[in-house]
Amino acid sequence: MNDFSDSNISPNFGGFSSLTYLDLSYSTFTGQIPSEISNLSKLRSLCIYGYSTGLTLGPHKLGQLLKNLTELRELELSNIGISSTIPPNFSSYLTTLRLPGTQLYGILPERVFHLPNLRLLDLSRNSQLSVSFPITKWNSSASLRDLSLHGVNFTTVPEPMSNFFGPVRLFNENWTQLKSLNLQSNFLTGPIPSDVSGFQSLQLLSMSSNSLNGTIPSWISSLPSLKYLDLRNNSFSGQLEEFKSKELFWIDLTKNYLQSPIPNSLLN
Repeated sequence: MNDFSDSNISPNFGGFSSLTYLDLSYSTFTGQIPSEISNLSKLRSLCIYGYSTGLTLGPHKLGQLLKNLTELRELELSNIGISSTIPPNFSSYLTTLRLPGTQLYGILPERVFHLPNLRLLDLSRNSQLSVSFPITKWNSSASLRDLSLHGVNFTTVPEPMSNFFGPVRLFNENWTQLKSLNLQSNFLTGPIPSDVSGFQSLQLLSMSSNSLNGTIPSWISSLPSLKYLDLRNNSFSGQLEEFKSKELFWIDLTKNYLQSPIPNSLLN
């Protein structure tokens, strides 16, 4: 961490016209991010993490910041007061979009799900942001590896056959590359869909602190590469099946209503 003694980010950064990489993470800057950053049209990576210093972008300024950054591959603005809707004008080259804890609101533009190269999407801890997955297949499902929507709102209706209230379309997709899925504290209710086959590469699954019930579906215990499973603080019942993965090293099922016996795969 760099210590700039709570100083402001200089607008002079906007004068480095050939700059391709700008990382001001954990540097204790405060105040407003200067609009001159948008002049860096060759920028490929922009990373700014707030560090409890009141760093802000200013209302409705996210679209203005992005308007000239057409070459961006990575955009990481974490714990910054953006207080804005998400604009649709992201670079089609984008591989990383990380905007957690930034006070975003409104509806996530569907275009985000059609970014062809997107590998990481983290919009967690934005409680006023609404997310609705496209009805048709979206381009990013083939490339996405990490998806964190912890604490956002899903605009959805209960699945008629199972009464699952949550992102049904998410579970119907074929996520060939997805390794991490975080749906913690998303107000999900009902049983997790059981007829799911599109998460065969999943290594981390967190659906803790929801209102999920019923049995834990067999597709979860059958994930071949699962390493981390967090389903605590729900209302699951019944018995656990044996876990297929030989790589599972962390599992939290506390605050549920599961019955013994404990699977042998968790005792070895």
